[in-house]
Amino acid sequence: MNLIDVLDDNGSPTGKTMSLTDANLKGKWHAGVHIALYTPDRRVVLQQRSKTIMFYPGLWDLGVGGAVEAGESIYNAAMREVEEELGVVPHNLTSVTRWKYNHRVATYKMHVKVLLYAFIAEADPAHFMLQRSEVQDVRLLPIGIVHDALFRHKGLPQIHLEPYESYYRQLLLAIEEHFKQLHSAGTIEDIT
Repeated sequence: MNLIDVLDDNGSPTGKTMSLTDANLKGKWHAGVHIALYTPDRRVVLQQRSKTIMFYPGLWDLGVGGAVEAGESIYNAAMREVEEELGVVPHNLTSVTRWKYNHRVATYKMHVKVLLYAFIAEADPAHFMLQRSEVQDVRLLPIGIVHDALFRHKGLPQIHLEPYESYYRQLLLAIEEHFKQLHSAGTIEDIT
């Protein structure tokens, strides 16, 4: 059983640790990471969550993520989560935002309180090895199609983002900005 560091409302460690399940049952703040991924050929990675996972089973998400373990740095947790779920080492890990996720899950009698650190990173899909207990499938899509799938609910079934649309827009904007910087530097030919 992995432990997490219990945090206060501002994200400072309290000096206490507990299991992730206990933290969620007791409504204790802890750190988490979420990494939106893009490929070297400028596609965005969408992952379908396993149908057996506790939260949002079978639904599509922009990226991978999980809890930061006790004593683990945010950066190391982000690297670990990509490696665990997709079997690859991410490159160009870039911080985007910190977001407070505060959600009651009545089904499980939990109150999930996560200070979520969001990143974007590059991953090579040629080497993906999906952790089937968490990731059922992946899709590699051009960024325009991802916009349609996430915000217009076109193209992929069961995408669940509400009420987090502004958060996902931040991640996609960060990926778009990265692509534009590559284009400006002459690293890629076209971003559309």
